[in-house]
Amino acid sequence: MEGIVAEKLPNNLFIVELDNSLKVLAHVSGRMKMNCINILPSDRVKVELNPNDKTKDGRFRAKIVFRSK
Repeated sequence: MEGIVAEKLPNNLFIVELDNSLKVLAHVSGRMKMNCINILPSDRVKVELNPNDKTKDGRFRAKIVFRSK
């Protein structure tokens, strides 16, 4: 799934608004951390979403796997 980074949070967490207007809490994948890829608000990203993984407030957790240029 694809979306746009809406907000940057502490500890490499991001709020990503998906194309279907759903907001998810996302973290950066390990390979992106190793290659020091910076993600800023308004960047277009690809995320992997697990429907079984929800936070306490009902948001989904996702993993950012690609940042578009």
